[in-house]
Amino acid sequence: MKKSLCVSLVFLATFFVITSICGAVIYTRGQLTNNSYTDDWPQINANGDVVWYGHDGSDYEIFLYTGTLPPTQLTINSSDDHSPQINANGDVVWPGDDGSDSEIFLYTGTLPATQLTNNSYNDRSPRINANGDVVWRGYDGSDFEIFLYTGTLPATQLTNNSYTDFLPRINANGDVVWWGSAGSDYEIFLYTGTLPATQLTNNSYTDYDAQINANGDIVWIGHDGSDFEIFLYTGTLPATQLTNNSYTDDGPQINANGDVVWRGYDGSDSEIFLYTGTLPPTPLTNNAYTNSPPQINANGDVVWRGHDGSDTEIFLYTGTLPATQLTNNSYGDSSPQINANGDVVWRGYDGSDYEIFIGCPDGCTPAGENVRVTPPDCPTGTVGGTPVTVTFTTVIEAGVTTVCTSSEGSPPPSGFKLISPITYYEINTTATYDGDITICINYGQSHPSEANFQLFHKPEGEQDWQPVTITSRDTQQHIICGTVTSLSPFAILAPSGSGGGGGSGGSGAVGGSAQMANKIQLLAPWIVLTSLILVSIGVFVVRRFRQES
Repeated sequence: MKKSLCVSLVFLATFFVITSICGAVIYTRGQLTNNSYTDDWPQINANGDVVWYGHDGSDYEIFLYTGTLPPTQLTINSSDDHSPQINANGDVVWPGDDGSDSEIFLYTGTLPATQLTNNSYNDRSPRINANGDVVWRGYDGSDFEIFLYTGTLPATQLTNNSYTDFLPRINANGDVVWWGSAGSDYEIFLYTGTLPATQLTNNSYTDYDAQINANGDIVWIGHDGSDFEIFLYTGTLPATQLTNNSYTDDGPQINANGDVVWRGYDGSDSEIFLYTGTLPPTPLTNNAYTNSPPQINANGDVVWRGHDGSDTEIFLYTGTLPATQLTNNSYGDSSPQINANGDVVWRGYDGSDYEIFIGCPDGCTPAGENVRVTPPDCPTGTVGGTPVTVTFTTVIEAGVTTVCTSSEGSPPPSGFKLISPITYYEINTTATYDGDITICINYGQSHPSEANFQLFHKPEGEQDWQPVTITSRDTQQHIICGTVTSLSPFAILAPSGSGGGGGSGGSGAVGGSAQMANKIQLLAPWIVLTSLILVSIGVFVVRRFRQES
């Protein structure tokens, strides 16, 4: 097990500045589970903690990933636990069977979890906010009602009627929204600290699937007499109708800024639409396949499951179209969730069963197996065309992987020369890893002797360059790959007698000459301009002198 640290403060500062000014992102994928059972229902919080339920060989249990593998198993029993939710503090809530019926359990950092309900009826659909308040629907002996836990037991019963109330949602302020029967159809209800709750809708059609953001804005699906449309409440009634068409719209989600995303039918299939304050909304997809209901984060990034013509894949919108396709395989990927940092988690098939996967941007290195990272190049900020990919056999603890290219470094060993242009690759990671690391470098252009190129590195504490075990040479794409067990400076070298070399490198004659040539090239226009000005002044002085004489 090894942990390589970026020790240069200048290096780290440069990396973070570059990634902050680059608009594009490259996503790294990590596989959080690898077993012979199905894992499902992944949820992710703002810190990148992930919770899901998976089979342990006996029944379904709750698992928590907080940056290191293996994950923590929160439940160990003989009954099924499922559908967990996680808040920003890492508190987890879920419905679990206690041997007779479904109860609500809460984990706040220590085990065993706290059992919030203990009755002879089913309690289901829990949600938790940033303060640890929990809301759920529970049976009271007659029908399902809404219950709220704010730190003390017994919980507060928010509804008490003869109708079923469904799927409560809670925001950071403790406001709760749900849909329940008003006697003839289903309507939307809102609790903001006092009872009875406020009824937001009152019509003869069904309203359902209400979602609430931190500001108390609420979005839901409602019937307009013809079909189901999307409605938005921002504090005043009547609510704003965001859609008005002859097709069904569903699956609305709302972020803290009031941006709303949903799935709508366009006449041939279901597409993704985004509302950011003005109508009509922006269509994020326009294809011949059905897209699943989307998710949105605080920055307006949107993730969903869509079809690529072969199977279902995960797609991500970060402000520009077309959207980025995060997965590209021959199996179905589904259930994506996204946090405020743009980290995405989903369920994907690995050829035998469903596993949990995580994707994160800009050099992040999640825990998992076969983690492939394409970090930005720190001097240029190039993202999407970065020259290096790093594939870890196993990442135990998540971190960030970085690469800095430079034209200065230690001279190559005897018998070798640096290829042109002279480039050194300083690769580091803050992740804890184990096993081999595959380094692939795209050197970008054809060379006469590229079939003979060698990859060298200079391990920490070593004075001399060491050859890397080459795993592949792609002379068509100009990529060379090799395997190492630690990260360090890397360089591509050619035999001294071959063509295409750039010289001995280093900070000596060849490296210095190359840098001087670059500087002269940059200064050339100014040198020419200065020369022209001086010549013009000289001509003017000579003419003036002749006129006076």
